[in-house]
Amino acid sequence: MPDSSLYLCIDCGGSKTAAAIADTNGQILSRGFGGGANYNDAGQAKFIQAISKATQEALSAIPGCERFGIPLSEPVFAAVWIGASGIDRKQDISDVTPLVSNLLYTEAGPRLSITNDTHLLASPLASYPEADTAIAVIAGTGSNVSAFRRGTNSGLLEELGRCGGWGWILGDEGSGFHVGKETLRTLLASSDRLSVTGNSSPDQPGASKVQEKVFQYFGISTAYDLFSVVYAAEPTMSIAGWTPEPAYLGLERKHRIASLAPLVFALAFDDHDECALAILRTTAHALADQIRSVMAAPSSDEERRIAPSRTILCFGGSLVGVKEYRQLIIDDLGVDGIVFAGAEFVDDVTTCGAASLARVYV
Repeated sequence: MPDSSLYLCIDCGGSKTAAAIADTNGQILSRGFGGGANYNDAGQAKFIQAISKATQEALSAIPGCERFGIPLSEPVFAAVWIGASGIDRKQDISDVTPLVSNLLYTEAGPRLSITNDTHLLASPLASYPEADTAIAVIAGTGSNVSAFRRGTNSGLLEELGRCGGWGWILGDEGSGFHVGKETLRTLLASSDRLSVTGNSSPDQPGASKVQEKVFQYFGISTAYDLFSVVYAAEPTMSIAGWTPEPAYLGLERKHRIASLAPLVFALAFDDHDECALAILRTTAHALADQIRSVMAAPSSDEERRIAPSRTILCFGGSLVGVKEYRQLIIDDLGVDGIVFAGAEFVDDVTTCGAASLARVYV
């Protein structure tokens, strides 16, 4: 394997670190994994250790590269892209760049890119020559939206703006938590209306089915029992062999609420339940509004203006991994005549990122 013919992309997350190596054709040659490496939580030592382990594992899987040890003592990578959760400040990048440069024998500069992990989601932009910008939309338990354009210097990406990512208490619009919260609010509002009107059944189409499933899931009998579910204390400790009863008491509050999302998705997209669909249209609209917000630069600001016809949507996260939910978001934007050049779900940011490096720097 010739020196400097490989392209390395690493995704440093809170629970694991994943690496992918591509050749000059953008073909993925190998994968490697390490421990959690959220920069804020893990600290520099564990951050570098996780990168080292993932890179070593990936290199060792390529015939002819088994001889390379980490830290590298000769050039192996033509370009490196590390996207790390917890890397949000320029100072963070300045602090960690020399460490990574020494570890991977890659000179600090355009071919060593260290960014927040959100940037990796926009890597498909390299595959769309007709597009100038990309909007990365993350929606799992939480959510955030960021806009990028092609880098004017390094050839990678420059962030234009971001919206959301405020966490479950202040935001997370369109996320699994939001779906759960909107479901609970729908049931409680329906119950409030019933108490006023005296009707004997939910007054919203299909609410009885959503209510039935939620009540069954939490083991309750009235909407007002939901308060004991939502506001029950956070789990403080776990004891080996002990299972919380009810099981939801073992979940943090945000996960307790977000755990309703699969139930609502099944009712909406498998059973075509109107109430469940209405809930998801509400949450999809909130996420679509986040997308509208990152496109709100003044039309007179040519450098920051985002033209939908030259922009791609890059989705990532478990919720937007469901095609029908992505379509609700796209349809909501379409009401305003916003039609993008392309949209895709990025299941594996490391392989996509490594392939993109090869396209940019080959």
